[in-house]
Amino acid sequence: MTTINLTQHPATADQKNAGVEDLPAETLPRLKELLTFEEPPTLEEMDKRCEGILFDILMNHKVWDDPTGPHEAMIGGAAYFLPVLAETLRQHGFKPVHAFTKRVVEESLDAEGKRVKTSVFKHVGFVDHPFDLDD
Repeated sequence: MTTINLTQHPATADQKNAGVEDLPAETLPRLKELLTFEEPPTLEEMDKRCEGILFDILMNHKVWDDPTGPHEAMIGGAAYFLPVLAETLRQHGFKPVHAFTKRVVEESLDAEGKRVKTSVFKHVGFVDHPFDLDD
């Protein structure tokens, strides 16, 4: 199953290994425009932006016509927008999911041979979007 990255950030190496596919670079400015709110949005504005994500972004992506679906869409961002986006995606055959990361401490040696501990976030899976307006 393909998981399309519908966030403003590139997928990490771990996410790519788990099947996440970034959108083509030329679509990212439009996606960021649709995901970024400068003023509190109305439901009508959020619906309009969801349509933009569907028709300006996903309709032009190769998975739309892929008969092996359904496909997942990794979403994230504004909590007020996620239920609206998730429902729109569901209605068009996409399963909305959130990336789940775990903080892991990694140890390495610096140039002087001293042990250095660094906290990093590792992708460990996906969580289904918890809101389903049809249930």
